[in-house]
Amino acid sequence: MEFMITQMEPQLRTNFFPDEDELFFVDAYYDEEVMLYEQRIGVNRQKLLKAEEDGDETDKKMAQARIDELEQNFQLLCEEQKLLSAKSTAQFRAMRSQFIYVRSNVQFYGPDFYPLIMRFADGQMKSDQLLAELSQKVRMMELEGQ
Repeated sequence: MEFMITQMEPQLRTNFFPDEDELFFVDAYYDEEVMLYEQRIGVNRQKLLKAEEDGDETDKKMAQARIDELEQNFQLLCEEQKLLSAKSTAQFRAMRSQFIYVRSNVQFYGPDFYPLIMRFADGQMKSDQLLAELSQKVRMMELEGQ
């Protein structure tokens, strides 16, 4: 049972390990946006170098202004992602006591597991105690099946 939990997606693991500080609410386009900012900054740095070589002060100022603007926006994007992640994580943890996500209703909603899961969801037991009791139930079921 413990192995199954450790292999879960981070969103599900927080139900069993709420003290983990794993940030899992990530903007799906964040990596793509980072790559685009890096490309745009690189292009403008090349323009800046060309303007310096040509001695064109107007193009040099424009390229430097664009680089500064892109770097500032990139920093804001990174900070926003951290804030959104932390905020989303906090909201999820505040709400998780109201629900619990279970992939297989056959196993967990049976008469043996349902009361344990609901006690955990209601905050009446910690994850260690839940794992121990679930493991004990599984062992007893295995013994009954032999």
